Amino acid sequence: MPRILSTILLLSILLCIGIATGFAQSRNLTVGLEQNPPICSIDSKGKPVGISVDILQEIAQREGWHLNWQPCLWEQCLEKLANGQMDLLSGIGRTTKREELYNFNAEPVVINWGQLYSSDKSKINTMLDLTGKRIALVPTDLHGAHFQDSLTRFGIKTTLVAVNSYGEGVQAVLEQRADACVVSRIFPLAAKQLDHITKTPIIFNPSQNMYATAKGHHTSVLAAIDRHLTQMKAEKNSFYHQSLERHLGMPESSKLPAWLGWTLSITILLTALIAGNNIICRRKIKTKTAELQQTVQQVRTLSLAVEQSPESIVITDLNGVIEYINPAYCTTSGYDTHEVIGQHSRHLKSDKQPSELYKELWETISIGKIWNGELLNKKKDGTLLLEAITISPICDENGSIIRYMGRKVDITEQRRLEQQQKQSKRLELIGHLAGGVAHEVRNPLNAILSMTEALFREREFQGNEELVPYQHHIRSQVTRLSRLMNDLLDLGRTIPETNIVPLDPLVVCRETISLLQSSNNRSSCRIKFDMNPFATETMIMVDGTRLQQVLLNLLENACQHSAPDSNISLQIFLPTPQTICFQIKDSGAGIPPDNLGRIFEAFYTNRRGGTGLGLAIAKHFSEAMGGTITIFNNDPPPGCTAELRLPLLSTT
Repeated sequence: MPRILSTILLLSILLCIGIATGFAQSRNLTVGLEQNPPICSIDSKGKPVGISVDILQEIAQREGWHLNWQPCLWEQCLEKLANGQMDLLSGIGRTTKREELYNFNAEPVVINWGQLYSSDKSKINTMLDLTGKRIALVPTDLHGAHFQDSLTRFGIKTTLVAVNSYGEGVQAVLEQRADACVVSRIFPLAAKQLDHITKTPIIFNPSQNMYATAKGHHTSVLAAIDRHLTQMKAEKNSFYHQSLERHLGMPESSKLPAWLGWTLSITILLTALIAGNNIICRRKIKTKTAELQQTVQQVRTLSLAVEQSPESIVITDLNGVIEYINPAYCTTSGYDTHEVIGQHSRHLKSDKQPSELYKELWETISIGKIWNGELLNKKKDGTLLLEAITISPICDENGSIIRYMGRKVDITEQRRLEQQQKQSKRLELIGHLAGGVAHEVRNPLNAILSMTEALFREREFQGNEELVPYQHHIRSQVTRLSRLMNDLLDLGRTIPETNIVPLDPLVVCRETISLLQSSNNRSSCRIKFDMNPFATETMIMVDGTRLQQVLLNLLENACQHSAPDSNISLQIFLPTPQTICFQIKDSGAGIPPDNLGRIFEAFYTNRRGGTGLGLAIAKHFSEAMGGTITIFNNDPPPGCTAELRLPLLSTT
């Protein structure tokens, strides 16, 4: 009986072993295979080859597994493994991120790292040499992804050329579509490829090449792989070492080479130093950029202020040669920018002021002080221009003078108005004074004239030809004094608003000419009157009596300064649509240039017997009616021209 039981137990054990063996032999595994020689690939005959292929096939034979190899692109391999569409993937590098998606065996097949190859023309020796280069890599590959992160950390700008395999990357460099490519350090290159592609000193990303399954699947398969792989590594002449010798031509160590450890340590240290320096530099650049932007904005604001300033701004070098002018300078002087730049600042000099003034100016600014004053300059058209000027030195950070800047304001009109106001007050004062003494002077003058006339009517004086000149002299002097008093009174008079009425300028001119020709003091000069057709239908708002007085004074002056039988021209025209001009032109000797600025001053005359009040009164009444009066020598000579301009009556 015991013998029968022992026999039954032995048969049961043998049956279990047979069932287990049959189950193991019937296990089918779908294995992903990427084209990644010499780890794994499909050869020209369609047969799987490579280190991980050899080892897995040896283990499968020992375990009785049936392997179904499924070639795929790397991204497809990873996706199918994660989705459970394949059981096992060979030749995959282990990373922390991938451990979240897949299970890995514990014993690495080989130790690997990334290697950068470049074309023989690129001359790439460091990461910094990659700036602006085209880099071919597999984006989802372990080494490709790590290299992209390194470029980002270094802040190196490159153009990435995405490929599906290391072989495509090498081909992109050979076809000059890329300057460099990322491959694994054991990727085999053909001899003809090595003639045009160079291994650079750039290595990175040490990694362990493993087998992987989907998360939570086929853990017994991974355990079996680790058991056999550990055993084969321990045996010197095992199938593992024979495969390495066949594919790599050298034995493989499960540990990193010492030189690689030192190289990678130095690389990591340099990377950290460069990255840290890069961060510091970026912060400094950011700060400096902000400061520069602020400075640029300040300069732009200052530039706009200078460009848009109503004052003329001019900058010269130390010799006075103009380097910059603003638009206001052009407007005031009449010159364009290209006509002024490079010219000396004296190009506006009028020669109407003493040289000592300019000497004082240069002595002041040359020692770093500011000069303030007024200069009578000359515009492009020759018109005189009075300017209030401030000239200040421009100094560098050491206090040395490098430029001069001038600020100029046109005060010509301001001074004219000031002089006009002073003249008006002076004339008004004279008029008030004349009004106060007129009664006291006129009564004695009338008494003298009456007594003289009565005296010469006495019998003993009648017929005495010797006394006639005295009688005429007394009469003329009394008349002259009486006229002087009338002129003085006119200077103090204003024109009442009720006297300002619409008048036809043609009528006023004809009556004035008629009055001049019928007066006792009429001249032998002929008045030639001409009126522009556009002025025939115009009206002016004036005091007719005062306008006639002004025109009569100007005509008499023209006759008195012209030769007998000369022609005096009186013309009326419209210089602007709002202005009428009465122009009186003679052919006399003209006015000395030095006297032109004083002809409207009260009591100034260069004519014997004149009171010096006629033109002053004419100017006084012209301005009281809203007009202006100017006198200038004819060009070409002879003679001079007087122009009276008055506003036209508005039709609105």
